[in-house]
Amino acid sequence: MEAFEKTTAVVLGKGRKCLEKHGAYLCEYTRKTVQCKSAMSGEKITVADYARYMDYPKNRLLTEQEAELAGKSFKLRPEDLEGLDLAKAGKLIGKIAYFHPGFDHGKFANIIDSQVNLDAVNCFKSILSLYSKNCAYNFYTLESESVFGCNSVRKSNFVIRCFLSAKLSRCFEVDSSRQCSDCYFCHNCENMQDSMFCFNVKNLKNAVGNAELPREEYLKIKSRVLSEINAHLDKSNGVPYSIFSLAARKK
Repeated sequence: MEAFEKTTAVVLGKGRKCLEKHGAYLCEYTRKTVQCKSAMSGEKITVADYARYMDYPKNRLLTEQEAELAGKSFKLRPEDLEGLDLAKAGKLIGKIAYFHPGFDHGKFANIIDSQVNLDAVNCFKSILSLYSKNCAYNFYTLESESVFGCNSVRKSNFVIRCFLSAKLSRCFEVDSSRQCSDCYFCHNCENMQDSMFCFNVKNLKNAVGNAELPREEYLKIKSRVLSEINAHLDKSNGVPYSIFSLAARKK
């Protein structure tokens, strides 16, 4: 996906071409999917950890098109309904009870292994992509573009592994924040620019650990951090630190 190469170049300073190579790392904090087969055709069906889809009987699943056909074709006979009660219903509905685990609505294109899409374009292995495009390995993106490995982000663009946040731009490992740009490893921040390792603060720029620095000093630290991030990605396709794990490390 060209969008992943562009996003990693913008956010991490080095473009990466092989999206799937980093898949396990990107989906570490998102919701998972499992692959099942249609009870009618054997066609692959992606089941997402959303709503109660995981509780649907795995041997009673259909594609969306098959479910529409089944609803029109499969019916109980009037004689089946005589003396109907809950116990009998459980036996009878086996003739008609099939499930489709998801829905797509609106205009969408190039949706691969993704579930619950609304006006979405170029989405890969994602769940709940709404008015979004160029996204992969996410759970719930709303009005966002070029988002990878994120869980619950809205109105954001060029972000990687960000969570429960809104109006982010060019961010990496940012959680529970809003209206931030060019930030790394930040939590509960608002209106922050060019900052990293900040917690529970607002309106800072060129800050590290909640303290504002001269621009030149900040850029030196940023360069070292991005170099380390890219070294980990080169070696193991992931980074052993997250906004969550860093805070939990022993002093």
